[in-house]
Amino acid sequence: MNSLAFGPDRSTLAAGSVDGTVRLWNVTPPSPKEAMNSICRSVGRDLPLPRRGR
Repeated sequence: MNSLAFGPDRSTLAAGSVDGTVRLWNVTPPSPKEAMNSICRSVGRDLPLPRRGR
């Protein structure tokens, strides 16, 4: 996965790959976080989480 972008209605997520392919994901009804986790699992990568305060 090289790039990500949400559609104007926030219900579609486009994922672009270095090989030139683009995959479209329906991110409703799951939350965007759930959708990203699903995408990351499908490409074998973990979703980096922001560090929390001390």
